[in-house]
Amino acid sequence: MSTAAAADARADRDPRSTFDVSGTDPDEAVRMYQDAYEGAGFAADRTDRVFGYRFKVVGDDTMTFRSTRFDGRMRGEVEVRDEYVVMWTAEGGGRVDIGRDEVAFGPRTPMMFPSGRPFVFDLADLRQSLVQFDRAYLEGVAAEVHGVQPGPLVFDHARTPDPADLRAWNAHVQRAARIVLGPAPLSGLALAETTRETAHVLLRTFPHTVFAP
Repeated sequence: MSTAAAADARADRDPRSTFDVSGTDPDEAVRMYQDAYEGAGFAADRTDRVFGYRFKVVGDDTMTFRSTRFDGRMRGEVEVRDEYVVMWTAEGGGRVDIGRDEVAFGPRTPMMFPSGRPFVFDLADLRQSLVQFDRAYLEGVAAEVHGVQPGPLVFDHARTPDPADLRAWNAHVQRAARIVLGPAPLSGLALAETTRETAHVLLRTFPHTVFAP
């Protein structure tokens, strides 16, 4: 195979990786979620449902789509230093950023993880979806959008986005999910285009400030 052909083959290789874990043990759930979200002090309890969980991640180093089915209650402290994360849930909910800018989290209203600091949550009986971006990548896209040097982003998680922007986000993320989570092979270029489009829609939807140097 020629050098050019080998390069084309690498470019066409599906870049996605998948992580999928499930279980019924609360202690195992605590360890897994605490590791996944760089958390501390996680604790799980049973609710009136049979305890169980499933956590799935699909994507690459730049963007992942994640889903959680969690029948039970989980609380703890999260600090995601290298990521920006937006979440929404079809079922269940609870409270986020307890003791600071506390907000209720429930169906139909996506929200960003509080950024730049730890936050405490208490959630139960979730059917949750999340989109995660690499920190440096999203900061680079935001710098282009705002015409500034890349810097940390602080999202106002307590502020509800504009309804029209939310509708646009929901429509886009459904299309993007079909691409990222679909069974068809996906090229690196197609995933990169989907990632960039999703980043732009996220930045239009969720209020934020860029702390440029």
